[in-house]
Amino acid sequence: MNTNNRNLKVLTQPLLCVDSISKPELSSHLELVNIIKRFEYCSGWTLLIAPDHLPKKDVLKQYAVNLDKVLIVHKKHCNDVLFTAYQGLRNENCSALVIWDGLISKSEYALLNAKAKTVNTALYLLNKNTDDQAVVHH
Repeated sequence: MNTNNRNLKVLTQPLLCVDSISKPELSSHLELVNIIKRFEYCSGWTLLIAPDHLPKKDVLKQYAVNLDKVLIVHKKHCNDVLFTAYQGLRNENCSALVIWDGLISKSEYALLNAKAKTVNTALYLLNKNTDDQAVVHH
């Protein structure tokens, strides 16, 4: 064994330059990046409905995020989050659906969750509070 390699550490994640990104903001970006990465090579779309935030370009680039299978419905084009989400699930070509909390009620979430299970789509509810980013998925 070569003793010169004893102090080398293997990095499992790329290094990230965070000069312009605050820690809470980075945390919220990474939650969404992880979801997108998990489904980027699945056959269906990852649908983001009325995102509260989107990762900055340098974060996407650093983690080599493939956005070819990501559809974003911005708030200004989404009058009814529940209807938009249900339409995404109805087409059965959605691998993952991401919604930010506060946009739908608990009963609406239950309705979407039931539909998501029938079409084998992962449903994520992201917390708007970037200090305590939580992901609920089924």
